[in-house]
Amino acid sequence: MEKKNRRLITLIGFALLLTAAMHFIFIAFSGKGLLSQNPYNSYARQAAAWLTGHLELPENCEWLELAVYRQKYYVSFPPFPSYLLLPFALFFGADTPDNLVAFSVLLAGICYGTKIAYYCKLKEHYCVLFPVFLYCGNNLWQITVDGWVWFFAQSLSFTLTLMAFYYALTGKKGKALFFLCAAVGCRPFQLLYLPIVWWLLLQKEESGTWAGKWKACCFSKVYRFLPAMLLAFSYLTLNFLRFGNPLEFGHNYLPEFTRSPQGQFSISYLGENLPKLFRLPSWEQGKLVFPEFDGSNLFLVYPILLFSLFLLVRQASFFLRKKNSSPNKKAAASEFLVLPIIVVHLLLFSMHKTMGGAHFGNRYVADLIPAVYLFLVRSLPSAFYASTPYEGSESFSVPEFLFYLCFFFGLLLNFTGVLSYYG
Repeated sequence: MEKKNRRLITLIGFALLLTAAMHFIFIAFSGKGLLSQNPYNSYARQAAAWLTGHLELPENCEWLELAVYRQKYYVSFPPFPSYLLLPFALFFGADTPDNLVAFSVLLAGICYGTKIAYYCKLKEHYCVLFPVFLYCGNNLWQITVDGWVWFFAQSLSFTLTLMAFYYALTGKKGKALFFLCAAVGCRPFQLLYLPIVWWLLLQKEESGTWAGKWKACCFSKVYRFLPAMLLAFSYLTLNFLRFGNPLEFGHNYLPEFTRSPQGQFSISYLGENLPKLFRLPSWEQGKLVFPEFDGSNLFLVYPILLFSLFLLVRQASFFLRKKNSSPNKKAAASEFLVLPIIVVHLLLFSMHKTMGGAHFGNRYVADLIPAVYLFLVRSLPSAFYASTPYEGSESFSVPEFLFYLCFFFGLLLNFTGVLSYYG
């Protein structure tokens, strides 16, 4: 066991080094340093206000999307990022090192991405490459290098969701539910992934029958639910104290939505927003120009979706022929659980009035990528797994070739795309 842990630590180290090296290159070109000042620091301002005994901010900052309720100004986003920044606010006030904290959150995500890959028995070099592909080969550059309020919440939610999946895979229900609850405190729609976490926990229960597994999950060592319950209770209490509604985080009180007849969410927005998920860039003056507002083609900026779609079709063809295309026997059920939840998630944020302010790519889609990653590493063909060596030729299999193609295409597109956004 000790040797296995040392191997995992080594693999995590390689993944961290690769990711950090690429991000420092990005920082050198973009000027987005780890200690750069963050003008969009809503969470730090909120944490500093809490430390002075106030739930509201002392003044209106028009550039921060503040909720206006009873002539007071509140941060309109779920509060968990401010919980994380509270210790920093003790020393730095509202000038917390947000970019540095965001970079640390990225590194934590790499650690857990590697842990998930290692737990699923991928070959060692893929245990390094898959988490690097996840963060560097997809549309996560902007939300991981920048501490802006919108980006930081997504990056933190992303890492916390990965943590929840890892602890669910390993049967640690207290930690799994706590970290999922923390992710919900950054991006509320992450609650959609509770069935996946619960399904993974059920699979780890040793009781022979499904009734026994449910009983063990629900009633065995119930004290482990307490941290998640206390965290959820803190959200409800804070919402009630600020807005008189335990389920209101404040976004409905943004002037942008109070002036809209349909409000923040409406099914009427679907017709306009769904096509934005597939918008292609235009060719202007010899270069590709991506839409800057409301997102662009999700398959273009998230190659992990293309690769997963390929695997899904491949799995379906094997299933129809009554064969198993993956050595992981438990993957089949998770595939059919993950897919409808992802579709529902896409539909829900497409009912939002906007699809994201100025950014490169399609950042809302990042919220569902941890689930895609979980599906991916549990459903790969045999060539990717250490426990089932590929029995074909010594050259790459087709899925391996496609993986590297998606990796390098995604890295090039997203690296240069976000650099171009910052000018």
